[in-house]
Amino acid sequence: MTDKQARAEWPGTKYQEAELNTEPMGNCLLEANKVINGERQDEYGNPENSFHIIAEYWTTFLKHKYGLAVSLTPLDVTNMMVLFKQARKLGQKHKRDNYVDSCGYEAIGADRLS
Repeated sequence: MTDKQARAEWPGTKYQEAELNTEPMGNCLLEANKVINGERQDEYGNPENSFHIIAEYWTTFLKHKYGLAVSLTPLDVTNMMVLFKQARKLGQKHKRDNYVDSCGYEAIGADRLS
C-alpha cells in the first residue's frame, strides 16, 4: 500500500484499497464561503430578502396549482435548494459546483435563517 492509499471498509465487504486525495479537506467549504459572502452577495443582495420572496412565490404557486394551504419560509427555500442540488448530483456527471452551492445553502440556513 502506498502513502496515497488507505484501507476503506465498506459495509458488508472486506477491506478494499482506496486512493487518498491529498488535498486539504475543507476547500469546498472555503469556496462556498467565498461565493456566499462575495460574488453572490454582491449580485443578489442578502439571502434573507431573496429567500423570503422565493418562499412567497412558491407558497402562492402551491396554493393556486394544488390548493395547498402551506406557508413556506426562507429556511424551507434553503432546504429545498439543497435537495435540488442533491438531485442534480444524481442526474449529472460530477460537477463541483453542486457541492459548493449545497454547502453555501446549508451555511445560509444555519447562520442566517435558523
